[in-house]
Amino acid sequence: MKNMLVQEYQKKEAVELGLPEKDYIPSTIEEKIISHADNLIHGIEEVDIEFIINKWKNYQINNLEESVDRLKKSS
Repeated sequence: MKNMLVQEYQKKEAVELGLPEKDYIPSTIEEKIISHADNLIHGIEEVDIEFIINKWKNYQINNLEESVDRLKKSS
């Protein structure tokens, strides 16, 4: 049940960012690796988690704390 709630939350988050409503949660190991690596690069520079968190704050995403928690757990 929790996974279903997370997926619905992700869809709403996608809509807030102007993306089509669908499941964007990485499911394969390859998708998870690319997603995590994508979070740690800005342009051609490697960045830390605090940089990512500050960047996400500018998006004004609802429930930002949940997104930050997911990022920290994956690091």
